Amino acid sequence: MGYGGITLIKQILHQFSPSERKIADYIINHPEEVIHMTAKEVGEATQSSSAGVVRLSKAMGLSGWQELKILIASESKEPESVEYREVSKGESVGDIISKISNNTYSILEQTKKLVDEKKCEQVIRLMHEAKRIHFYGIGASYVVALDAMQKWTKINKDSTSLSDTHLLSSVISNADKNDLLFAISFSGETKEVTRLAEIAKNKGIQVISLTKFSKNQLSKLADVSLYSTSTEEPIFRTAATISRISQMLVMDILFFSYVSTYYHDSIKAIDNSRTIVREFKDSL
Repeated sequence: MGYGGITLIKQILHQFSPSERKIADYIINHPEEVIHMTAKEVGEATQSSSAGVVRLSKAMGLSGWQELKILIASESKEPESVEYREVSKGESVGDIISKISNNTYSILEQTKKLVDEKKCEQVIRLMHEAKRIHFYGIGASYVVALDAMQKWTKINKDSTSLSDTHLLSSVISNADKNDLLFAISFSGETKEVTRLAEIAKNKGIQVISLTKFSKNQLSKLADVSLYSTSTEEPIFRTAATISRISQMLVMDILFFSYVSTYYHDSIKAIDNSRTIVREFKDSL
């Protein structure tokens, strides 16, 4: 599924200028109306201009207002998602269960709309062609990188996931040009991750990025940029959990698509792995 218009706007709402924000807020609050309006009419309704509406559309990476309208129209036909909410003081366990479950559902739905099928197909091909894949992230993103390394290792794809930045920089500096760096950073601005991406690019190594949907340094450096959903920075950092869930969904989509594409070799490797693990356990 491609991006939804309202979802796209919400993802980068904080990046808009005051005038763009005014137009964006109007679109979010009047999705059914704007799909029947011209750029000039939206401009008049927001005390802006048609040029301002077009600039907003292009700031989102679209060709113009017409493309944004199409995305809004396609999204308006989908069921309304549950709004993301932060945890408050003194809530009961029952409230927390409901809120976290709803948050997870909301984030997964938003992430699904940000998954670009063509980009995923391109990444799957690059991963298959790579001599070795280096998954890298820091903090919560390292958990995602480690999980990805374990998955691809099970299907006999040479992979690494090092937590030591200095060690990984040495590995990347001496890596084969046919290796692949899969860099994961929620913000896309983590200095260690962007620096390693720069090192990889200078070595002629292709870079895949997974970040929140925003204009960020890592996605600019990447040969292919993938996105998970974005949430406002929370007080208690539950978004560290939410971002990890969102990133995990993207990685799982890639993994199972990879297995489906290269089914015979993948299943054979998984079966071999299970056999060895079972024999190892039986020998203890």
